[in-house]
Amino acid sequence: MHHAFLDEFRNINSPLKRIPVKIKLVLLITYILAVVLTPIQFFWFFILYAFIAVAIVVISRLPLKFIFERIKEISPFILLVLVSVPFIYKEQRLLVFTRCLVKAILSALGMVVVLATEKFTQVLQGLRELKMPEIFIKLLSFMYRYLFVLEDEFEKMQRSFAARRVTQGQKWLQIKSFANMLGVLFIRAFERSERIYLAMCARGLNGKDN
Repeated sequence: MHHAFLDEFRNINSPLKRIPVKIKLVLLITYILAVVLTPIQFFWFFILYAFIAVAIVVISRLPLKFIFERIKEISPFILLVLVSVPFIYKEQRLLVFTRCLVKAILSALGMVVVLATEKFTQVLQGLRELKMPEIFIKLLSFMYRYLFVLEDEFEKMQRSFAARRVTQGQKWLQIKSFANMLGVLFIRAFERSERIYLAMCARGLNGKDN
C-alpha cells in the first residue's frame, strides 16, 4: 500500500536540497517567527514574506500539485483556529481572521517545502544539533514512525464506510458517520499507543537512545 510521507521528495535534485539541514531549520524557524510576530498592519512585510515563500517553492522544484495537496491536508487545523476567532475576539474579527489565515498559510508553506526536500531522520538530527528538547524530538520520531499505521487504519475505515454507505443524498448523515469514524480512529490510536508504550517499557525504555 502506498504511503505519502512527509519527505516524499527527499531525493529531489534542487539547490534547496544542497543546503545543510541545520541551516535550513534555522532559516525556517526564523521565517516562521518573523511571519507570526509581524503585525498584520505591516502589509508590505507580508508581501515580502509571500515573495520569499514563492522563491523557496521555485528553488525547491517541488510539484505545485504536491504542495497544494499538503496545504489541503493541514487545512482542517487552520479552519479549526479560524472558527474560534468569533468566540475569542469581540472586536476587529475580520482583521484577526485575515491575520490568522495569512500567517498560517505562509508558515505552512515554508514547513511543507523544507520537510518534503529532506529526510525526516536528518531533520530530527538537525533539531538535536540545535539543542531542541529530547522529548520533543522523540515525539516527532514516533509520530513519523507510526504515521503509516494510522493511515492504513483510516484507509480501511474509509473503504468499509464506502461499502456500507446507504445515506447517499443525506449529507448530514454522511457527516455524522464520518465524525464517528474519526472518533473510532482516535480511540484505536490511543489504545495502540498504550500497547506500544508498555511493550517498549518491557524492553527497557528509559527515555534515552538505547
